[in-house]
Amino acid sequence: MSDGVLSDHELRAGARQGWIRAPLPIADEQFQPASLDLRLGATAYQLRASFLPFSQTVHERLGSDLGQSDLVIDRLSLEAGATLQRGSVYLVPLLESLDLPPHVRGRSNPKSTTGRLDIFTRVITDWTPRFDEISAGYVGPLYLEVSPQSFPVRVRAGLSLNQLRLLTGQTSLSDVELARVYGEAPLLHDDEGRPIPVERALFNDGLCMGIDLSGASTDGLIGYRAHPNPPAVDLARVGYYDPDEFWEPIKRPARDSYILEANRFYILVSKERIRVPPRFAAEMVVYDAGAGEIRTHYAGFFDPGFGYGDGGIPGTKVVMEVRAREVEGDPAHQARRGRRRRRREPRARQEGQEDQGRHRQAPRRDRRHPRGECRGVREELRAAGRRVGGADLRVPLQGLSERLREVRCRRGRRGRLPDVPESGRHAQAVGLRPEDRVGRRRVRHVGGRWLLRRRLLLPLIASLPVR
Repeated sequence: MSDGVLSDHELRAGARQGWIRAPLPIADEQFQPASLDLRLGATAYQLRASFLPFSQTVHERLGSDLGQSDLVIDRLSLEAGATLQRGSVYLVPLLESLDLPPHVRGRSNPKSTTGRLDIFTRVITDWTPRFDEISAGYVGPLYLEVSPQSFPVRVRAGLSLNQLRLLTGQTSLSDVELARVYGEAPLLHDDEGRPIPVERALFNDGLCMGIDLSGASTDGLIGYRAHPNPPAVDLARVGYYDPDEFWEPIKRPARDSYILEANRFYILVSKERIRVPPRFAAEMVVYDAGAGEIRTHYAGFFDPGFGYGDGGIPGTKVVMEVRAREVEGDPAHQARRGRRRRRREPRARQEGQEDQGRHRQAPRRDRRHPRGECRGVREELRAAGRRVGGADLRVPLQGLSERLREVRCRRGRRGRLPDVPESGRHAQAVGLRPEDRVGRRRVRHVGGRWLLRRRLLLPLIASLPVR
């Protein structure tokens, strides 16, 4: 058996051999060119927090008596449908379970419709230390963690929110191998449909792409931002809602940059068009520490032949679901990016592996403002909170909060405040240098926001051979 991501006919064969099991027959429409749609079961559990079972089964971690579990808040029936609230975490047993052979492992990712609604989903298995990764030879049930971020969503049993890929052997390509594939047939094209030469392509643990801030082909529209207080979305009602109820259009900025507000959700598109050959698949990197703490995609798996068609299509732009994170001091998510190969036609690229961790670096301090001053203000804040108790803390704590912000701002480079307005949402940058550069990638953090420049290059594609 060759290395790579299993294609649809191999997934069907695996289902017939019992690798994939379900109490209800697996429908034909669940099979995608290189993945299988997984279905929600009949019950959802609202949790206090996310978790990983590590050396336990999920059932053991939750406890036999769910009413006494330290994690479970409520139990919801999905038979007739239920609404999942924003910011809450739910665990849903999936209809499908696995009985994989020793040489086959799995990976999961959200579907594109799930990602564009900002629904955070991750697969959990028994005895696992990692989300979305299924060990080789795994035998047992599958669970889906669901956490809507921007919109309340109504779901019901049988609905698919994520996909499963099965893999064997070495599935990733090095940059040298990827450049060789690019040289045979360009993977990126510009807006005019012209191939971008391999000499102009940037390889950095994958193929890098940029963000389109010009709006040249969309009448000045560069994307959408989710409304802060939208109505609920019933995922069974396709083509039912007015997009204006949920999205604010973003017009082309006057300057060659656009500011992302922290913890807001955006839909943007790539500057380049991409063509994935039929014998490969591709996956977008979720985080890249060098480009800033910005999630660039939820559903980043590209099927074999994406943007390729019969060979005459000059590529397709990539839709990105982007969320910028608030940063205190200088923590950064670090991503491990890999590429995998597929096994047969239609060969799909294999996945990039992203490993999210936290690295905290002490902010630079001006000698005139020692660390103890900031700590002292925090202690005064806590003491004031104890005195006021359950009353409204905003008025009595306003002065202390301003002091804390001033102390943090004075930790900037050479003790100077960043040159940004002090009013409104443009607060001073906290604990960061005014500008952070890594190679040709460029991002600026401004008071809890991220400033995207058109020169920002996101490592998005790790192309892998398919079986």
